[in-house]
Parts: sequence; C-alpha cells; structure tokens
Amino acid sequence: MYNHAVKKNNRAKPFVYKGVEKRNWTILRNKTKERLKKAPNKISECSTYLKHIKILRFSIIKQSKTWALTVLTESGKKIDCFHQQPHFLNILGWILENQLYQRHKAVFAIKADLELFESVDNPIDIDSVYMAFQPLRPLSDNSYEQDALWSKMIIFLFYEQNIIIKAEFLIANTWGELFLETIEFSGKVERNEQCSQISNLMFQYSGSELRFYIYQFSNTRDSNIVYELKKAYSDVTEQKRKSVNIREKPYLDKL
Repeated sequence: MYNHAVKKNNRAKPFVYKGVEKRNWTILRNKTKERLKKAPNKISECSTYLKHIKILRFSIIKQSKTWALTVLTESGKKIDCFHQQPHFLNILGWILENQLYQRHKAVFAIKADLELFESVDNPIDIDSVYMAFQPLRPLSDNSYEQDALWSKMIIFLFYEQNIIIKAEFLIANTWGELFLETIEFSGKVERNEQCSQISNLMFQYSGSELRFYIYQFSNTRDSNIVYELKKAYSDVTEQKRKSVNIREKPYLDKL
C-alpha cells in the first residue's frame, strides 16, 4: 500500500517520518510483526467464532498422552475436547492468548491425579497461575515503541514418584506474545543435571524485565527445588558472564 501511494504520487524520494508520525509508524510496524509472526513454539490464536463463545466452566483434563479442555457454555452446552494439546501449558497458554477466561464470570479447574503446588505445602488452584500472568496484553501502545522484551516465565515441573519427569515453560514478552518450551527427562538423568538443563533454558530468555514463577505437579510439594533451580540459574549466569570475551568488557574490567 505504501509503495502504491509513492508510485501514484510520483515521489522520487522516500517519505521521512518525524515526531508523532514516526512513533505511529513504529507502533503499526511492530503490531503487524506481532500479528504475522510465525514460530513453531508460539501459542496460536483461535478463530473469532470461538472467542465470542461465553464460557462458564473450564476443565483441563489429563488423558493418557494428551491434555484436553472441556467447557460449559453460557447456554448450558457442554463441549468435550474444546481444545487438545500434548502439553498442559499449551492448553493454558491458548486460553490466555485468546482471553477466553473471564475470571469473575467463570470457574477454572484441573482434573488430574496430581496436585498443583507453589511456595507452600497446601495445593493451589489454577486461578493463581492465571493471575501471575496478568496483565498479559500491553496496557498501552508504548510497549510497541521498541522491540519486544521477555517479561514473564512460568515453569511447571511434573513429578512421578517424587522424580521430575518433565518441565514445561510458558514465556511472555512485552507485546503479549506467548511461547512454549518443554524438556522431558528419562529416569537416568540426575537431579543436578535436570536443574542444569532447566536453568540453561531459563537463561536463554533472561533479561532485566523477566520474572520467574515455579509450580509443581506432584503428590507432595518438593521443598528444595526452587532453591536448587535459583542456585543453578545463578551459577549459569555467572558462568556466562565470565565467558564474555575480554575485548567486549568495559575498559575498567580489563585493568
């Protein structure tokens, strides 16, 4: 459209954006990038039709090899397998991305054999995880004046007989995009190696704006894992800092 306008008006020189026009152009460009960006691990949007369905109850159900979302609509209709994915955070991220859950009008539940824990011994409900991601969408266009920065990461640890068998990561940026990462562990992987792999993936998304939230799917809360992960992450950060080439360090650091 821009090229067509330039050609139609026979402009020999490209238009130079200044002031407010430059800001508006930057915001429009970045919003377009956000909508059109395709990535294998990016949480997808649903259809406009699904977004307009008013849902009163969400149930994420653990199946043999997948997770399924069952909903009850305002009209009283129950829809089995409203959405299905191999990973739990793929389902949760899809709900968040499409703003389907209206907190004060709907109920949210998980149907699985394990409990969900955070920082205390008592199990929590999924609504607490939802609140950790709020607000997800930018509150103003100011966020689109610069490139997206990583802002929040949720880490879900899945246990089997008190051993971590999988880690799922849901990462948000300042544009409101969501991305999924997963790590699956075999029974032979030692605890230290698990923490190392998890902390290395955490470091890939590190930044001054990033906040971490760690949750556990298990029979009982693992009281040591949060400390162990934070220590492993600190070790990785320090190791990466020391590995910076001496030429890239500030002058005073070379003295």
